[in-house]
Amino acid sequence: MHDIAFESHGVRIGVATDRPEVAARLADVLPPGAQPCPVESVQESFGLMGEEDGAYVFTRSGSPVARNLELDFGLTLMEIQIRLYLGQEAPNRIFVHAGVVAVEDRAIVLPGRSFAGKTTLVRAFVQAGAIYFSDEFAIFDGEGRVHPFLTRLAFREGENGRSHVHVGDLGGASGEQAMPVGAVVVTSYRPDATWEPHELTPGRAALALLNNTLAVLFRHQEALSVFARSTVGALLLEGERGEPDVVVADVLSRLGR
Repeated sequence: MHDIAFESHGVRIGVATDRPEVAARLADVLPPGAQPCPVESVQESFGLMGEEDGAYVFTRSGSPVARNLELDFGLTLMEIQIRLYLGQEAPNRIFVHAGVVAVEDRAIVLPGRSFAGKTTLVRAFVQAGAIYFSDEFAIFDGEGRVHPFLTRLAFREGENGRSHVHVGDLGGASGEQAMPVGAVVVTSYRPDATWEPHELTPGRAALALLNNTLAVLFRHQEALSVFARSTVGALLLEGERGEPDVVVADVLSRLGR
């Protein structure tokens, strides 16, 4: 058996396998910034074990969840489940599906689910000089500040493929410290759309963030309280977009006024 126990945002998780080819890649499924912790202290465990026919079984708390998996799919499933668990259980942290960049010590939060075009917009901001925070989660603390979640940027290729790019390869830099919110931009891509955003009220912006919150079912009151604090005085916009450069130029211009 190969075991790793780690802590991230106050949550202690274990991962395990009985196959060396999986063990060689376990570090790749850990969340960014994960730190080692004692195995006996873990709150939940996930595993990817070998089966006799060469396939793999994904486990949680030692019980099988999915069988007959290919290696790459099994590792992807483990990574997703770890991050979902982390996002639901992290104390004093609210995880929101969002891209995040920062400009002049203020975070720009781009909430949205998969296929909303977050990564493309994040890349455009970074190429315009913004600091990279995440293309996956905006992590809010109890004071309404946003913490980095420094994954590689994941770009879709075809129907199922993805390529991963380090922000440094785009000529950008990563954030290190939590920052207050300077803007929340609620947008999704539509071909030939014209960027004509309208301003949101703080309440509407909070609901847009809540709609993308991982722990919305059982932590919605806590989340709304955090969002109410974080959006005070921030630029709050919503609208469909076409190409990202127009959005980036407009948002940066508004923030600079």
